Amino acid sequence: MKPYGHLGLTLREHPIAFLRKDLSERHIVTCAEAMNARDGRWMMAAGLVLVRQKPGSAKGVMFITIEDEAGPANVVV
Repeated sequence: MKPYGHLGLTLREHPIAFLRKDLSERHIVTCAEAMNARDGRWMMAAGLVLVRQKPGSAKGVMFITIEDEAGPANVVV
């Protein structure tokens, strides 16, 4: 099977961009807005998971990097 990109196929947009209208109506912000918000503010963002780390020394804390059409965001859970 040939890779998707090799066939010349493209979505033209980030997959989350197709959902942005519905996400905005639900007050779900872009990753860029989340990363630029002041510390301690509660908000919701949506994106594709790029990296998930759960180090044994982190005492149950998980570090996630998500991405949407606006860029990446770092999440601590």
